[in-house]
Amino acid sequence: MNPQLLVGMVSTLREIDPRYLKPPERADLKVRYFRGQAIELHVWQTLDGTLDHFQLVVGGQALIWSQRRGFLLGVAEQDPRGPGSTGMLPAAEIIFATTEVKGMGQVLAAVVEHGPLDEDLRRRMRTVLSLLPDRSPH
Repeated sequence: MNPQLLVGMVSTLREIDPRYLKPPERADLKVRYFRGQAIELHVWQTLDGTLDHFQLVVGGQALIWSQRRGFLLGVAEQDPRGPGSTGMLPAAEIIFATTEVKGMGQVLAAVVEHGPLDEDLRRRMRTVLSLLPDRSPH
């Protein structure tokens, strides 16, 4: 993806007020949701701020990371769309473990560097970014 277009897309991300989100099923997690034009980032953190898992959705592709399973690629159920009145819905329908991230690493790097993340979340996401199995843009 063209780096300028990517930064432009990431610049549209805005954090949604958590009062408008459905509470997570697990009481030990808090949810943060960022929405932009054709891009979404759903982040689940423990109450102390540790990353539990996240989903980055761009178009029809989802990159998922969790502490338990590492990186996964998914096919989004539909184009990124907000949480609506029913709260967040799973972003990925077809999920498979991967050692390649098919360009999603470039998107994740742009979100980490240019997205509207606070410094604590940015630092935690950088740690996960360093674990990416394939940082190539393909």
